Amino acid sequence: MIPERILLQQDWAPAGAFLLKVRGHHLNDAHIVNGDYVLVHPQTGGAIDGDIVVTLNGEDDAVQYYRAGLIIVGRVAGVLRVFPKAEAES
Repeated sequence: MIPERILLQQDWAPAGAFLLKVRGHHLNDAHIVNGDYVLVHPQTGGAIDGDIVVTLNGEDDAVQYYRAGLIIVGRVAGVLRVFPKAEAES
């Protein structure tokens, strides 16, 4: 298993769905930023140009826009952003 993947229970999401931590800033225009988690629904085909997908690049997952020729693992179905805990006011 790739360490950045967090598998989800089937009663929360489709079988095989997982969260993946985003690394890098190449999807900022889609409001997906470094440190976000994307909800990925497993899918190996049917993507069209411009869909945001997860591809397998060697042994690493990559979140990117689909283009012809890429081998996809799944399609991004949502984004989870974790904000730092606010400090308590005095």
